[in-house]
Amino acid sequence: MESMLKNNMSVAAIAGELGMTRAAIYAELRKVGKAKDQKSYSADEAQKQLRR
Repeated sequence: MESMLKNNMSVAAIAGELGMTRAAIYAELRKVGKAKDQKSYSADEAQKQLRR
C-alpha cells in the first residue's frame, strides 16, 4: 500500500488491487493519522501503531 500511494494510485485502485474496500484503506490511513496526507503513509509506522 505504501508504494502504491507513493506511485499516485487512487484509494479505489489500491482497494481493488488488495481485495479490500475503500473504507478499509481509509481506516488504515486514519490509523496512522495519514488520511489527509496519503503520500507520507508508512507501513513501518502502521506496524508500530498496531503493536501499541
